[in-house]
Amino acid sequence: MYSYIVGKIVSIYRKSIVIENNYVGYFVFVPNPNVFEAGKTIRLYMYKYTYLSNKNSLREDFYGFKNWEEKEFFMNCLNISGIGPKSAMNFLQNDINVLKQLISNKDADALEQLPGISKKYAYLLVEYLADFYVKDKAENYDNIADVINVLKTLGYNQEDINFAINRLCETNAIENTMETSDVVAMAIKLISNKNEAAVPKA
Repeated sequence: MYSYIVGKIVSIYRKSIVIENNYVGYFVFVPNPNVFEAGKTIRLYMYKYTYLSNKNSLREDFYGFKNWEEKEFFMNCLNISGIGPKSAMNFLQNDINVLKQLISNKDADALEQLPGISKKYAYLLVEYLADFYVKDKAENYDNIADVINVLKTLGYNQEDINFAINRLCETNAIENTMETSDVVAMAIKLISNKNEAAVPKA
């Protein structure tokens, strides 16, 4: 099984990329093609999925991830009956830290609100992966779903919400003793700073 390859991104499509390694171009399905940049050399964590086609011929698809956490989550999903690779990739349209947080909280209702996750899949993820993603109560914030819902109500898009939650989790900036409104304010500040930095200066 492939662990990862290092290569140059040649092409970017709606759900996939082509990455060249040792003069071989690999067509790879990825969760969010827009995070990659054509012409850039990257390390891509790969998974080769082998299956029988409708004509009973053996086929192989490659799936790629920007880090090991995403690949691990993908493989865990494939161990759940009823979840295939395409569904698992749809889950990963969302930030991996948000997914792990909600699953460890057993918050199927919040999972169901995320893009690419139906009520059925939310139940399966919580049922089979919650114990795997047991969280440290001292380091995580239990009401993350409330923060996400408030930000959505305020009109922020999923990409900005994922960015803010990811940054807050990475820096351990939030604690269970904090009010939801305070965490929302911190998230809004992060999103504002991010968007201001993205605007070219005159």
